[in-house]
Amino acid sequence: LQAVDAAAADLASALRRELEPLGLEVLGPAPGVFPRLNDRYRHQVLVKGAFNAERRRWLAGCLASLREAYPQVDAIHDMDPLTVF
Repeated sequence: LQAVDAAAADLASALRRELEPLGLEVLGPAPGVFPRLNDRYRHQVLVKGAFNAERRRWLAGCLASLREAYPQVDAIHDMDPLTVF
């Protein structure tokens, strides 16, 4: 659980540093609607705003760095979620 908390906080911090000056809003991290599912802890970070190709590439690199820093944590992103479950 501590690794998941730390990874979510680091991701949210990086997103805020990069995206909030561009006018995007970063919400979270927050526990998922189902915070523990199949013995896995879940957190959510939501970014409100438009992502162009450059921002998508930056996010892919950011998530790759997160996976290297926290190999025991899976990071999954959904660019246009139908729900936040």
